[in-house]
Amino acid sequence: MKTNIKILLFAFTTFMLGSCEDDRALVVAPDNFKVEVEGFVKLISDTIVVNVNENVTLKFPDGCPDEILFYSGESGKEYRFGQRGFYKTEDGTTFESKITVTTAVNTFDNALAKEYALVAIGGLKNPTAEELVKATKTELMKLRATSTVATSLTENFVINSASTPLDLNVGDINIALVAKSADATKNLLSIPAAGLVVNNTETRNYGYSKNGVSVTNSKSVAYAQITNILGSAAWAQHAPTKTTALGTATEVDNALGYTWNTGEIGVNYKPEVTGTAATPNKNGVALAVNYPVSVTAPLDVTKVVEAGVAPSEAWLISRSINPAAVIPDANTIVKRVDQSSMKYYQYTYKERGVYKASIVGVNVGTNGTAKVVHEFVILVKNTGDNL
Repeated sequence: MKTNIKILLFAFTTFMLGSCEDDRALVVAPDNFKVEVEGFVKLISDTIVVNVNENVTLKFPDGCPDEILFYSGESGKEYRFGQRGFYKTEDGTTFESKITVTTAVNTFDNALAKEYALVAIGGLKNPTAEELVKATKTELMKLRATSTVATSLTENFVINSASTPLDLNVGDINIALVAKSADATKNLLSIPAAGLVVNNTETRNYGYSKNGVSVTNSKSVAYAQITNILGSAAWAQHAPTKTTALGTATEVDNALGYTWNTGEIGVNYKPEVTGTAATPNKNGVALAVNYPVSVTAPLDVTKVVEAGVAPSEAWLISRSINPAAVIPDANTIVKRVDQSSMKYYQYTYKERGVYKASIVGVNVGTNGTAKVVHEFVILVKNTGDNL
């Protein structure tokens, strides 16, 4: 019995010592991670000069860390933008969020009062009708303000550091399209499937000076927030029971309870399609398989006469978005933690320009990660360019 205990103690001690010596138990920075550039004779000053479509070869002479990541420095692949979820001011960059709405109106009647608006609602996620009614709303712009005909019209609202009434620091918002009409049977606003698009766009400055020559250059990176009404917008509809008659301050019953032909608030609605029709929503309106989305009456048509004397109002509300949201820049995984070694890595640039390439060595441990970053300025030229 004693012998067994000694064997167990020895085995336990050996296991513990082995664990303490494991370089993953306490992570340290990979300070011995070195990077060399093959063909160093092409170096001028602190810059690597290569031709378009010519390989840049990076060598790792003194062993490898657990992981190696490569950022080429091209737009959308920069180390400085690799760790973020929201836009942060950088020298020489600009940023904006643009909401693009394309609308059309059927049976347009200039004599009838109507109102269409693009509205922002502060930070509601899957709102109930009651939450929507009580929420703070900011009107961004009147829609179709310059059009008196029933044709399609595209309008834009831009949110940036100087915009009014919203700016980039507004946080999460829901976008709403609001349609009001003095006659709920006419002037119905419709929107095609791709008629509501929200893109956040960052314009990055890549201007530089070399050998006394200044070069102006910039590129834009787009971050799609909403690309269409059916999918990424996650629209919900709401028809208030009370609404204010256009041109007055009088609150009246919403005559017909007109709504948009889409899913209900609080319901993650996915149409069950049979042929060219889809399952009706709670108001009895069949959801269109191929939009446009439009303000549509419930199946109960007994109130059509009433609709002509009192206003109808309908809200179409997007999922929550953030006007400053971005996607972190992408890297290439040169070496994974499960790979034993890596001798070199090659990359080819397809366009002229100056790039700051970053090679990141990462060690992974039970208490976190540690990294070392090597950066190189790479000038990519055409074969006949004079430097």
